[in-house]
Amino acid sequence: MKGWIGRRRPAQDASELTNEHHESSTFFLQTVCDQIRSKPAHREVRRELEGHLNEIVDELVSEGIGQAEAERIAVERMGDPRDIGRQLNQVHKPVIAWGLVGLLTALLSVGLFFMYILDLRMDMSFANTDMFSNQVVFALLGMIVAGALWFFDYRILLRKGWIMYGAAVSISFLMMFAGPVNGSKAYLYFQFGSFNAMMLALFLFIISNATMTPAREWTLKLTCYQLMSRMLVPILLFMSTNTLSMLALYLVTFFVQVWLTRKNIWQPITYAAILSLAGLYVAITQPYTLWRWFSFLKTYEQGGDYLVILFKSYMQQAGWLGNGPVAFEQQLPYLHSEGMFTLMVHTYGWLTGIGFAVLVLSFIVAMLKIGSKVREPFGKRLIYSLVSVVALQFVWSILMTLGWAPFVGISMPFVSYGGSSLLLHMMVFGLVLSVAKQQRSPHYGASHTLAR
Repeated sequence: MKGWIGRRRPAQDASELTNEHHESSTFFLQTVCDQIRSKPAHREVRRELEGHLNEIVDELVSEGIGQAEAERIAVERMGDPRDIGRQLNQVHKPVIAWGLVGLLTALLSVGLFFMYILDLRMDMSFANTDMFSNQVVFALLGMIVAGALWFFDYRILLRKGWIMYGAAVSISFLMMFAGPVNGSKAYLYFQFGSFNAMMLALFLFIISNATMTPAREWTLKLTCYQLMSRMLVPILLFMSTNTLSMLALYLVTFFVQVWLTRKNIWQPITYAAILSLAGLYVAITQPYTLWRWFSFLKTYEQGGDYLVILFKSYMQQAGWLGNGPVAFEQQLPYLHSEGMFTLMVHTYGWLTGIGFAVLVLSFIVAMLKIGSKVREPFGKRLIYSLVSVVALQFVWSILMTLGWAPFVGISMPFVSYGGSSLLLHMMVFGLVLSVAKQQRSPHYGASHTLAR
């Protein structure tokens, strides 16, 4: 009996020691992960910590230490799993982009303020407002949507690209049979209101495109396939619903995504040439569309766009300090939507208009900064494409009220009146927040902590 003390049967005891280590390392990894609140980070942390354990084991084995003993020592060398877990929890703690949230709050406040001004102008008391109260309700609902998406892991969408593409095609096809309003088939109408279905389709197309294979990996066959599905089909659908302004927004985001993942500069140039030929075809077959888009360049005597000329005249009357909230005449339409910038400038002057432009620029730059920090490819493409469509809407809306762009019914996100549009843009903002909270490199945490 005495001879067996401290001795082990080689095969059985080695197996038991290996199992003991396996349980020890599993306990170590689980204890670390238990301290990290971000569940999506667990997989990456486990993978990196296991890599460090294997490096230590290999080093010890090369020094002549047995495999099982080396594994036990490796776990001990890693240190206290609770301390490591608490440090990694700080590293992987979800980021809240408070600066961006503050800028959005300022934009929403500007929109609500001018909705109130419009209600006053329409001789409506504060208690009986219509646009102001409705916009408040949709702003609150939008905040809830954005907050819910902040908790959402945007990376789930990477596996849902074709589902979103199919939904966008289905919505667009359905709208082809909807009743047109001012020639456009963008809205679904219900008893309680309307919904901008084509804007939903636009955002679904954009998010779906962010999941596509990077352009640098396109073969000739895949290039033809992508041009058919990502360009030709959306072009036909947006043209069939006569929502050409949304088509323009979509094509800009498509080229942004191609540019981000291009193989060479000739790739986006080729797509631009194809699009130019398609535009030439539309101009030849639909001359009215061409006239409609470029009528802003003409004077009233030359057949220029009456609304553009009217808005320009009001902007010229503004001055630096404006004319006050009672100066508008009832004849000026679309003040609550496309004419929002004209309302701002005419009422409170060019100083207010410049201040608002600085606010918009700050908002766009803040989102671009988030995109520059994101290292995950899908998240980067998603942010840049969403930022491009929001930025273009702001810029186009301002330019067309100045008479420098076609008046095609593009209003300012977050500011202009419209319940469904506000909700959809708040959804976009929520996705940006979802990407922002994961902006740290997924491999940063463990290596950084262990290095210290």
